[in-house]
Amino acid sequence: MSRLRAFGLILIFIIVTGFGLSRITLNVDVLALLPQDLPEVQGVQIFYKHFSRPDELLITLEGEELESAAESLAAELEKHPELVDSVIWNLPLQSDPQAASELLAYLWFNAEPSQVKALKARLMPEPLAAELTEVIEELSTGFPNQDSYLRAYDPLGLVGGLPGGMQSAGMNPSSSVSAFASVDEGFRVLYVKVAGGKTMDYKQASLWLQEIQAVIGGWEEKAIKKHLVRALPKVAYTGEPAFVAEIGSAMEQDMSRSVSSTIILICLFFWILHRRLVPLFWLVIMLGVTFGLTLAIGSLVIGELSIMSVGFAAILIGLTIDYGVILYKEARLTPGDPVALRRLVGPSIMWAATTTAAVFFALQFSGFPGIAQLGVLVAIGVLVGSVVMLIFYSPVAARSAMGLSVREGEMALNPEVPEAGRRSPWVMRMSLLVPLASLVILAVSGLPRFAENFKPLQLRDSPSMKAMEEMEKRLVMGEDGAQSLVIVADSLSELPDKIKIARDKLNASVKEGALSSFVLPDALLPNLENQKANREVIAAIAVDQQRLADAIEKAGFNEEALVLTEHIITNWKFWLEQADGGTVEPGGTGSRWIMDRLLSIDKQGRCAVLGKVTLKNDLASIGEMTSALMAEGIYITGWDTLDPTINRLIKRDALRVFLPVGLILVAMLSFIFRDWRDLVLSLAALMFSLGALLAITSLLRIEWNAFSLSSIPILFGVGLDYSIHMIFALRRNQGNIQLIRQGISRAILFCGLSTAVGFGSLSLASNLGLASIGRICGLGVLIVMATTLTLLPHWWRRLRPEARSQVTGISETSK
Repeated sequence: MSRLRAFGLILIFIIVTGFGLSRITLNVDVLALLPQDLPEVQGVQIFYKHFSRPDELLITLEGEELESAAESLAAELEKHPELVDSVIWNLPLQSDPQAASELLAYLWFNAEPSQVKALKARLMPEPLAAELTEVIEELSTGFPNQDSYLRAYDPLGLVGGLPGGMQSAGMNPSSSVSAFASVDEGFRVLYVKVAGGKTMDYKQASLWLQEIQAVIGGWEEKAIKKHLVRALPKVAYTGEPAFVAEIGSAMEQDMSRSVSSTIILICLFFWILHRRLVPLFWLVIMLGVTFGLTLAIGSLVIGELSIMSVGFAAILIGLTIDYGVILYKEARLTPGDPVALRRLVGPSIMWAATTTAAVFFALQFSGFPGIAQLGVLVAIGVLVGSVVMLIFYSPVAARSAMGLSVREGEMALNPEVPEAGRRSPWVMRMSLLVPLASLVILAVSGLPRFAENFKPLQLRDSPSMKAMEEMEKRLVMGEDGAQSLVIVADSLSELPDKIKIARDKLNASVKEGALSSFVLPDALLPNLENQKANREVIAAIAVDQQRLADAIEKAGFNEEALVLTEHIITNWKFWLEQADGGTVEPGGTGSRWIMDRLLSIDKQGRCAVLGKVTLKNDLASIGEMTSALMAEGIYITGWDTLDPTINRLIKRDALRVFLPVGLILVAMLSFIFRDWRDLVLSLAALMFSLGALLAITSLLRIEWNAFSLSSIPILFGVGLDYSIHMIFALRRNQGNIQLIRQGISRAILFCGLSTAVGFGSLSLASNLGLASIGRICGLGVLIVMATTLTLLPHWWRRLRPEARSQVTGISETSK
């Protein structure tokens, strides 16, 4: 190859790789891996659209004396306005009485008119005097309960008297720690808002998170030195910024690690087998060009890489290098003549690439966009790689063959070498023994264990997910069987009707025993009709402010008991003075912090409210109820709802993918071989290998799962590659196994090892689903390779007596 062409190839590699990498983006949204038409997926998407906060990091603390630690840490973080806008470490209503009074005032202003009228009746002079006297007696007995303590600061019962108000909002002051601290006070959460409220990509999120961790590291040193805490709490990070940083970094690491490790091991194998630097150098260059072209084409087709599709790189390298190695090994038959080399092995390479690409394209039948993307990228890469190798690497391979020693090249150059292989009884024994042993193993050990509760979208090691799971477990909202409930409507005016439908259906489910309980935050939903009806009654209560204060003081309460009542009435008077008489909503920071977590309205006016249901049994027991609710725009949602759906869908995909792949492969093999014997042998090698794979995974206790089922069509495509190369070589060499061993067998050995390395590198991927595919495919490729090398040539000869007679004739002539 001329220096000018070499320079041109390197330049092409740099340009196309740069173009491809510049256009490809990493999609860290795990939901993008799932079918978008599934109601369960739509429910989670709606939840994240309305209630996830890409600009909010959750910091969890676990240990002792956490209240003081949380307060101190929050103060330290707020010293860095370049990083954070705000840090909420306890319920704003607890630290800000004015904020608490605003939300309480709103809940009463927004309540059912009958409830407000009942409050007015309760605050009449005689009933109020009796009630206040009773509360004072409870406080003075020495055995007051929690409600009595609350009444010491709320003598009129404006908090506890809310029917479903604060309780429905999940913010009852008596249990309000549930949003920030566990019941045992051994676990707390801080809500940290990103400076400027900006949404970050994974690189920005990683850098920002590192700076936050540095600030916390400095706080820990200061806290110990200044004795701010007795013992440092265990700190963990979760929330959208942590997830984005973690998933994006994992994707980047998976791609770089799998690509680099695969290339290094392949280069090592090539050097051990051939000890030639020049062809190895150009082989790596061809891989780079293939990779760059694939990314460039892929950027036009899909535009982004998901956490699943990043695995295409290692698979592509393992498959594409096969074509280069086959060219290199077979070049000994046509040294110095790349045209003759292409004519000799081009058909087998192109047909093998076509069948492999067809298999990976067939993954489009999968309902999972992540698997479909993986299939498209590998299919494009395999076709590109075969063309690149045939056009650009064949001259390198042909020229390299001219430098082979006589000893290395004599077997290929002299087709009349006597074949040492006579009949091989061990072949027939192995052909019978392996299937028999597989059947015995499967009969004794059973089929490989299938993991029903496998979580294919989860990262192998995800500190942020562990922190989230711990938070859900430790906080009250994470009680057993609790799931989020999201109700959506096209407008705020439609939302009350949707909530009424949800309440009726959920009440029926409670009676039927499917649900233990449910919470709907409809008390927070602005209700103009209620507010209009309540104005006159609330105005009458506000007019009596002085009388109410005198009654509280006369009953024996101190001045602190008047603060909450005065603030509530002040808010009422402010809203009553609004001339337009429109909808009243709280505007304070603390009130909005709570409201925004339970009610969401987007720019188009579509809105959603967030509630909670508690199941009595598992999710499968409420399937019919869930479907009925979803039809009304009401979703019981959460990651737990996705797991059974994902596993069910992948099992269905197994049939949707296997059947088309099987039909496509049989049709293509029939056309490629045009001989029923070769077709049967190729399929028999696959079935033989699949049986052995099932037996080995059962014996070694290697689990299968819904995702690893997609390994089977992938193995079929790779296995057919090897059988096509082997059968075409057997035809060229008239069944001479000695020639096969010196040529194509060594190439297939290298191909099998390189492809197994490519898949094997994925077994270390961060994504559990991708790792499971890599693990099964890596083992399967080794089994298919061994079957193709050891048994297939002998099977082929036994079905072709004419080939055996030709070889025997050659042997006798040469004696």
